[in-house]
Amino acid sequence: MGMLLTGLAIMLFQSSNLDMMIAANKRRYNHAAFAAQSGMNHFAALQFDYDQLKNLAGNDLELNLIREVMGEKHSYEVTIKFCCGRLGEVLQPGQYYVQSTGWYKRNTNHESSATYQSFYSLDNNDF
Repeated sequence: MGMLLTGLAIMLFQSSNLDMMIAANKRRYNHAAFAAQSGMNHFAALQFDYDQLKNLAGNDLELNLIREVMGEKHSYEVTIKFCCGRLGEVLQPGQYYVQSTGWYKRNTNHESSATYQSFYSLDNNDF
């Protein structure tokens, strides 16, 4: 009977420990996703138009527009892509992707990241 109770106690401990690790991973991912969303909001607040972004990029097909550290654990980066869509398709003039990547880190290691993308086009005002 003692061995049975010990076995059940070990299984309960392992199950609880696994649940805590899953919840911690989800929490870290959520923090990274919130940081990525902050990057998209930051870009939207700047209200750049296509010509301004193209001028900032020069001849480059990518522009790292914003890199923001939100304290010691959270950061995001916003990149504008003029050449290729998320599936590798060629973009037409007036079209671009905005990609915001958020990170959650502990100490010096990035433990989780999340990426949001949005497509913009001068032909279509529904962003």
